[in-house]
Amino acid sequence: MNFSSSLFLLPVVFFYCFEPATGSAPSGCNSSNSPSGVTFVTGAVYGCDGNWNGGMSAAEVLCSTGHHVCSMDAELLALGLTKEVCRNSVPEGKWYASKVSGLWRLNQWGCDIYGTSTNDVFGCAKTDTADTATCSVLNSRKTMYSGGDGWAFTATQQQQPLDTSELNAIQHNNISSGGVMCCKNGPVGCSSSSPYGVTFVSGPQGSVYGCAGTWSGGISAANSLCAPGFTVCSTDNQLTTIGLTKSVCRGSVRGSQWYGSKVSGADVGNNVWGCDPGGASSNDVWGCSATDTGAASGCQVLNHMRSMADSSVGGWTYPGSTGTNEADHISHSDPSTGGAMCCREGCNPGYYGTNCSLGECGSQQPLCNGNGFCNDGQQGDGKCSCDYGWEGTDCSMKSTGVTSGMSFLQDAEREQAITTSSVGTRKGGSSSLGQLLVGVVIGVVVAFVGMVGALQLNKWMNNNSARQGGSHSQKLANGNDEGDVL
Repeated sequence: MNFSSSLFLLPVVFFYCFEPATGSAPSGCNSSNSPSGVTFVTGAVYGCDGNWNGGMSAAEVLCSTGHHVCSMDAELLALGLTKEVCRNSVPEGKWYASKVSGLWRLNQWGCDIYGTSTNDVFGCAKTDTADTATCSVLNSRKTMYSGGDGWAFTATQQQQPLDTSELNAIQHNNISSGGVMCCKNGPVGCSSSSPYGVTFVSGPQGSVYGCAGTWSGGISAANSLCAPGFTVCSTDNQLTTIGLTKSVCRGSVRGSQWYGSKVSGADVGNNVWGCDPGGASSNDVWGCSATDTGAASGCQVLNHMRSMADSSVGGWTYPGSTGTNEADHISHSDPSTGGAMCCREGCNPGYYGTNCSLGECGSQQPLCNGNGFCNDGQQGDGKCSCDYGWEGTDCSMKSTGVTSGMSFLQDAEREQAITTSSVGTRKGGSSSLGQLLVGVVIGVVVAFVGMVGALQLNKWMNNNSARQGGSHSQKLANGNDEGDVL
């Protein structure tokens, strides 16, 4: 192989050398930084082995896309973790940390349920520590006095005193002794203001999510917890149409959490107090909880009512309410006890057409495997449009060969169409703009190498001709080219 032809292989070698490595880490772990780990709750909570410096926020690099370092005891409870699973999933000698810190409550030391403390770090280990009794699911904690085996606490001057800022100072440098707890991101119906949530219904006719968080000024203000396209659920009939049932309402919520809606109370007949079917009342607030209230028989699907009688319990208050308009005044200050119910009617991501049929994109998040755009919705066709470098009905296969520069332009045009269209869904995956830039860089490299190769070839031909008595053009002019017939 000569020099000029080998130059053309450089972009290919460059591309394959920088392909991301794959590992055997659980799906919630970033295999580039965390080669191994444990599964606490399949599809929800993982322990990711790895090292970091600079406090728990720096440990985010161990979590894969769509996951984050678990931040609240209540979040882990909502995702299905129990103290038994926390304990039994961890091998001897390992410990997995979360962003949950310590707080004095119920006359003893335990997990901070508000997410405001930085004192100590709670997580999961094979052996319980005595002061985790007030934690819902976490069973072990570390302090600056319980380091070792790769665990250390180094605080900056701003983080002093160290013994109350361990959460911001913890670091780890022994991958064999554990790592961090990574939780899946909140439901798609919840905004970034919601630290965690639950899924009530995700079906062809719509979705209902419980989004934890805080607000003040009435139930309408809780819309801040809902993702774009979602609003706080408004009527019992709406929830019934989407597909919520009372058993799902009850069975989806754990512990003392409660998720409220805009549905208020009314006399539904036969001296039964229940859900206002018309949405005209503001008396009381209905939602979902693990336990029913006695009046729940008057509602189709909601099972638990709150009123001023519950004021200050679990952070629920009604400032300014007269006792007959709680829905206009309800406020919430404790994200560990729940939040609001967020609804969206119509086709879910991945469904399309007037009947909301499941399309080729599938319904698993991220749609199109995160490598494309799903043309879903009532006006869509349910098919994936894949990013550059991917193909297949669900964009799960890497493309082969080198795409021309025109394809990069076509990808850019398609990305622009996606950005300006109100139809279709993209969930997760890498940025098409980033892929376009990578493609352009590779294209420029290929063009440059080709130009250099052409110049080298032309120089070689001229030098060779010179050695044989003149250039090719001179020989033609003199009629002495080897191809002439005399």
